Amino acid sequence: MQALKDIGDLSSLLGNSPIAQSPLWTKPVDQIVPAQFIAFQTRLTFDGHGEEAKVILETILGELKAAHVKGSIPHVPVLDFTIPLARMTLGDLRKGLEQLERPRPAAVLFGLEADLEIDEVISLTWEKAKVLREGHLSKIARELLRLAPRHLGTPYVFWQTMNGAPAPLFGLSLELAAIFDMEWPELRKAYRTIAGIDLDMERAHWFE
Repeated sequence: MQALKDIGDLSSLLGNSPIAQSPLWTKPVDQIVPAQFIAFQTRLTFDGHGEEAKVILETILGELKAAHVKGSIPHVPVLDFTIPLARMTLGDLRKGLEQLERPRPAAVLFGLEADLEIDEVISLTWEKAKVLREGHLSKIARELLRLAPRHLGTPYVFWQTMNGAPAPLFGLSLELAAIFDMEWPELRKAYRTIAGIDLDMERAHWFE
């Protein structure tokens, strides 16, 4: 079986990259498993080269898939590898939410904490919130509901003023996609990797 460096144009594309200094470079591709690519990416990320690692792995996967389609190599385990999403940090979340006008940050954080669909966040009424409260909402989600201002002119928990009247948070999903460069399901998944948030620390930024 061909070594990784001999697949397609990898030798010319990545011959001067960190992967060329790795034992994986000369390893037969049928002996490489996804966990080894994960370890390579993790090591470079810890050294501050996470984006470079992602580009390297994208290049490798592209050449491997092309070789498989051409029949140069059979299906090997590493073809099933998927590059993990970059781990979101609390700083990334805060930076993104600070670009939103209130009460959008609170609505987004509530949706992430309660693991709701974006449409469920936008259409959340106090009646539905009462039902959620009776379930297993997190401390943060409960605090967000407590702090949310009520308006007699709307049943919605999170609202904005449009033409002098309260209205749902129209366009929220599009704003989030533009700011975070990911769709809501991806943002929910990324949020699960973040360490616990100190709500008292964040309240000054988002709720008061």
